[in-house]
Amino acid sequence: RVPGGGAPVRGSVGAVFIDVFKPDKRPLNMKNVAMLYVVGPKGQGAPGGHGPTIAERGAFLQAVEDLGANAVRVTSEYN
Repeated sequence: RVPGGGAPVRGSVGAVFIDVFKPDKRPLNMKNVAMLYVVGPKGQGAPGGHGPTIAERGAFLQAVEDLGANAVRVTSEYN
């Protein structure tokens, strides 16, 4: 799921993926059904990584908040 409605950020920032494991491929325990993967924002001065850098503090914090909301929404939709 790719977020919408927030400030436009280029690239995959804010994207959330759920990977559902096949029953015979669940790591360590049969209750480990899926893995949530998120693409977080990169703030100014962050080392490495790819994608755009968000220099303005408020925009960075908004991107983090949007990512969290998107992760909760995806998990809720899956469940």
